Amino acid sequence: LECYDEALQLRDNWAQVLKQKGILLIEEGRNNEALEILERATDENAGLWDAWRNRGRALRRLERFEEAVDCFERAEALAPDNPVPLYAKGLCYSQLDELENAEEVFSSLLSEGSRSHPNFPPLTELKHNYAIVLSRLERFEEALEYYNEIVEETPARHDVWYNKANCELELGKTEAAQESLENAGIDLLESVEDEEAVNLGIDDLIELEESNPPSEEE
Repeated sequence: LECYDEALQLRDNWAQVLKQKGILLIEEGRNNEALEILERATDENAGLWDAWRNRGRALRRLERFEEAVDCFERAEALAPDNPVPLYAKGLCYSQLDELENAEEVFSSLLSEGSRSHPNFPPLTELKHNYAIVLSRLERFEEALEYYNEIVEETPARHDVWYNKANCELELGKTEAAQESLENAGIDLLESVEDEEAVNLGIDDLIELEESNPPSEEE
């Protein structure tokens, strides 16, 4: 931070430096400060897609999801081939319970031919977020297909096994649900009685794009 502050003493409206300082503040959990800095960055240079994207990150961490969506849409317009803003927007839609919008975003990412992009989100996590949204839309058969794919690829994911079991219970597949819950390390009766246990993974998965992949101009 000291280096960025020194640079800003020489030129206080240096948008690239403001952006980088804002990213560092996000990584330190100082989201209100980051937002202020990133607002300055986008005010100085409205063409920096990654400044808009990180401004959206700060807003999402502050649970200002509608404003975050606006920022991600600005970033998306400036970098239409980059999947990061679109994915982040989908995560916001999930948190806003705008499930149809979230489904459309995740579906488009899974169907398009841009998976070779260096910033494409981890495919397993994208599938998991999509499956969670499908479950919340009560499209359990479709969700179950994705959960089956994920546990085959990464069998140690207890959260996925748990969400898979919820789908199976909804579909009346009790024996399969019991097996899934055993893989998740959870007792069937306790899970059925736990009204807060549906889609256990969503709160953690919502932060998936926070790894902040390098931007194209950096």
